[in-house]
Amino acid sequence: MKFLKNFALGLLTAVLLPLLFAGLLVFAVYGLILYLVEACFGLVRFFSGRPFFKKLREDELVEKIKKREIEELTGEEKETPAPVPEKEPAPQNVYVQQNFYQAPPGGAYPPPPMMGQSAGDPLPIPPYQRAVEPSTLLAPPLEAEGQTEEGENQEEDEG
Repeated sequence: MKFLKNFALGLLTAVLLPLLFAGLLVFAVYGLILYLVEACFGLVRFFSGRPFFKKLREDELVEKIKKREIEELTGEEKETPAPVPEKEPAPQNVYVQQNFYQAPPGGAYPPPPMMGQSAGDPLPIPPYQRAVEPSTLLAPPLEAEGQTEEGENQEEDEG
């Protein structure tokens, strides 16, 4: 009995598999022909100045909806009066925080006093920010090659 089941399954597979491949081949050929026909129609549309693909019904419907909304916003179609509220609107309380620290007329706050200083004294300038004399910025002159500190030429001493 098991032999007959396997034989029937093999026979069924041997018969249906070529039919499946034939169906796939027909579907592929149909798709290729449809692609070429649509490409030809698309090229004709493109070179005549229209879009390559035709507009779908959904696209046309969306375009109509957009036009209607634009007309409503711009008021070209008809003007509707503003709705009259039936009740008085609820109160809207707005709380504004008070600024107790007013800025001086110049607009800038003075820096806070440092420890040991009263508010009116100027701030001390740290040593690294004090003015430096230009003469201290110059590097000492470099010695030329072959000269000692005394200014004599070393080649004369060697020879």
